[in-house]
Amino acid sequence: HSCSVLTSNFQSQHEQDYVGEVLTRRWLHLDVDFGQPPSISRTRRMRVGSHNAAMMIRTLEAEKPDIVYVWSQLRLTLGAALAAQQSGLPLAFNFNDEHLASYVPVEFGLRPKQLIRFATDRSVFRRTTLAGLDISSSSSISQCLKERLLDKGVPIENSQVIYQGIPIERFPCKPLDKPVSDGVVKILYAGQLHEYKGPHTLLEAAERASTQIGNRTLAVTIAGAGDATYVERLKNDAEHMQVPVEFLGQVPHSRLPQIYRDHEIFAFTSLWHEPFGLTHLEAMASGTPVMSTAIGGTAEFLVHNLR
Repeated sequence: HSCSVLTSNFQSQHEQDYVGEVLTRRWLHLDVDFGQPPSISRTRRMRVGSHNAAMMIRTLEAEKPDIVYVWSQLRLTLGAALAAQQSGLPLAFNFNDEHLASYVPVEFGLRPKQLIRFATDRSVFRRTTLAGLDISSSSSISQCLKERLLDKGVPIENSQVIYQGIPIERFPCKPLDKPVSDGVVKILYAGQLHEYKGPHTLLEAAERASTQIGNRTLAVTIAGAGDATYVERLKNDAEHMQVPVEFLGQVPHSRLPQIYRDHEIFAFTSLWHEPFGLTHLEAMASGTPVMSTAIGGTAEFLVHNLR
């Protein structure tokens, strides 16, 4: 099969280019740029959705595809998906986060504001809600995500749970009998740096554990970027620790396989219900044991103390 990609122009200087052999059209607009607080403005979604619908129609005319696969529409509105649906082509949706819950039409209520929203979500602003979109053919990346979307009113009762995978050939396994170098147990955190991701709990735990591991010592590596205020907090905490902490910043994905292999433990510290955890799989494939919270989608595939 062959495929092409229609995505946003966020942080891109090119209207279209090739990613490998895949033609990528960067024609879609975001209703609000990433890095800014999200918006649920119906008028803004209507305006951006109209543009994205036109870009979908333009793409379908050029590509004449057999199927449209809709994935990760975060901040892209529903315009492109609705245009694809109206073309009569089969649509397959994949849900990998909870953003779709913000498109659920307001429920009926007797308060004036809610009553007005109920009516306009099904008339004037119908194209900015799920009221006009058929998402019956879909997959979800975890049972946890599916249930959380259902709880928020997203009608995906028939969505099939299909876990994500990784290209394991990119993460060669290190020798499993390799000794700990210099007696230093190196712990890695790799991911976005936000409080709900919990890397601060790793620093706290490492400091406590450093006094209880005999003649070995701990060292922590943090790879990733995120909220500037929170990153500064982490660095300030690290300055007052006995355990050395190295901040790598945001690293290219091509470097991660070696970084995984260079560490004895991979720590996943998320405090919220992550839909899934690809970094777990990458670390495991690299031969690095995983130390993780077991909430959200990760709890569906983690096995405690598996050897």
